[in-house]
Amino acid sequence: MIKCPVCNMDMLEGTIYCLDCGARLHSSVKIAATLDNPYAQTDRQPSYPSPQATILPAQEIYLVVLETGQVFTLPCEDEYIIGRTSDDQPIFPEIDLTPFDGYKGGVSRLHATIKARESSVTVTDLGSTNGTRVNNVRLEPNDPHQIKHGDIITFGKIKTRMLFYK
Repeated sequence: MIKCPVCNMDMLEGTIYCLDCGARLHSSVKIAATLDNPYAQTDRQPSYPSPQATILPAQEIYLVVLETGQVFTLPCEDEYIIGRTSDDQPIFPEIDLTPFDGYKGGVSRLHATIKARESSVTVTDLGSTNGTRVNNVRLEPNDPHQIKHGDIITFGKIKTRMLFYK
């Protein structure tokens, strides 16, 4: 077991981010952190100051896939489609969960959107077959739900955590 340096929660050895507060547990682990290539290893080590207590404004927004520790960096003032790819699909999601067993995990091709704006971040389920949950509460399709720092967002069975940093 290892202790989170921020909240002192005990975590399993090898965990990259604290499941309670989202703090990074190992400074020596490289982060795979691009929207274009979730497998890309990068030496970029974001500095993690204290997380925001409020929703925004934030300079950095991260979506962390909890099972793998993979990180997607989401610039503010943009909209992202979350889903999985398919050969016969004309529209591709900006956040592709295919590499994280998205098909087995029940992720629809066009599953949800995340909108990062100056004053808030919202997630909207796009009528996906297996639904989107925020902190284990299923969202109604096409109804935007405001996200806070540390919220767990589940797309089908794929669990992620939203982190905001200044």
